Amino acid sequence: SFHNREILYVTVLWTLIIAQYWIWRRHIQPIERLCLVWIAIGLFPVSQIVAAIGVAPGYISTAEHFMYLPGIPFCILLVSLTNRLTSAPFWVSPRPMQVFIAAYMIFLISTNIQQNFYARNEMVMLEQSLAYQPYNARLQNLAGYLYAEEGNERKAEEHFELAVRADPFNPSSRISLGKTQCDQGRFGECIVQYLSVSDPGPFGGLLKDNLRYPVQKLEEKITAGVRVSQMEWFGWGMYQSKIGQPAEAIAALENLLRMNPQHISGLILLASVYETSGDIVRARECYLKLKDISLFQSSLFTYVVERLANLRINHPEAFR
Repeated sequence: SFHNREILYVTVLWTLIIAQYWIWRRHIQPIERLCLVWIAIGLFPVSQIVAAIGVAPGYISTAEHFMYLPGIPFCILLVSLTNRLTSAPFWVSPRPMQVFIAAYMIFLISTNIQQNFYARNEMVMLEQSLAYQPYNARLQNLAGYLYAEEGNERKAEEHFELAVRADPFNPSSRISLGKTQCDQGRFGECIVQYLSVSDPGPFGGLLKDNLRYPVQKLEEKITAGVRVSQMEWFGWGMYQSKIGQPAEAIAALENLLRMNPQHISGLILLASVYETSGDIVRARECYLKLKDISLFQSSLFTYVVERLANLRINHPEAFR
């Protein structure tokens, strides 16, 4: 869609390049024409005008995947252009041209020095990249790993949260986010993140190992009678529901709702547990509470109405 500003910019850029090539076509040497075609073939796929190019399941190509080969003809063109400007008769005298080339070389050298300064510190380089691409999940994950290695768990958590927002189905991001929360002693949030991974893929073993510790610590806390937070009750209820223990899940979620009767996620999960365990009357009660709470949240209200309609069709006796 041309309502997407980036697509519009790419289309305009390619149009200008083709138009300029047509204007200068009589003055372009064969070797330069070959280089231009080479660059176009290399860069056209990454513009993704026709279709997105996958580089892994669920991921599309990014610019750096296609920047290496076009760099070779670009350097050849740069040499050819410099040779033209310095050796062939031109509209300017050699002296101004030498000044121009010297200034350009100084610019390239200073830029190279600046980038080498940034490259000395990986975090500085990453922050510079994130300033231009804040929604790049891969960069956010890498920044999170670096902060975690430094022991700055809070900062690592911020970057992993941004990575999850950018790519919600990336198991690595969610597992890393859960690990940072676990390291801060927030076991309920940690368990929720781990259980939210729909397809761990190659990280299945890691996820299973990571989940074991917070579950153990939270179980010890509940058994000892220590005060349990709302998120911990929710995480415990979610875990018990996941392993097929509806009675334990219901008990945990009821404790949560005694602390906060309008906890939306708790009500949704409790209604789901009641429904799957066959207690349709109580499931209906939970959905009715959600309906009252979600009057001004259209997506949630629609979901609740659909669930109630489904219950009415399949279990009319619960509505008498």
